[in-house]
Amino acid sequence: MEDRRRFEEIADELELQLPDCKVSRTRDAIQIDYFGDRGVTLLLTPEYVDVRLPTIDWTQGSHGPVASSRSWRRYKIVRPDTDDGMTPLLDLVHGGLERRRREFRKCRFCGKEVPVEHRTGDACHGCASEHLGIVY
Repeated sequence: MEDRRRFEEIADELELQLPDCKVSRTRDAIQIDYFGDRGVTLLLTPEYVDVRLPTIDWTQGSHGPVASSRSWRRYKIVRPDTDDGMTPLLDLVHGGLERRRREFRKCRFCGKEVPVEHRTGDACHGCASEHLGIVY
């Protein structure tokens, strides 16, 4: 049997536990996106699982905002013989989902729920431009 690294086994288990997640792989990491911009991104490396929250990076100039994520909590991957199961990691995932849910607020003008990175105060960016004269 193939010698699998622990983080690959964890990724397989997360894929089973998180329906409709999107998994992508690079040489050194596995990324799992769960619930899009209302969810979490899990970045798995051989040492850690980084639970990340969606955000955007403002690149300036004509390129505009780019989807990104920011670290929220980190789970240290332990050896299989000392592993305490998936429960602590799944608790972190659910905690990240709750944290992200709390970042959404209704715009006072249009009533749409928008995350913190798409708001200025209590107005979405579109309404802040239209009603408050803010230019982004």
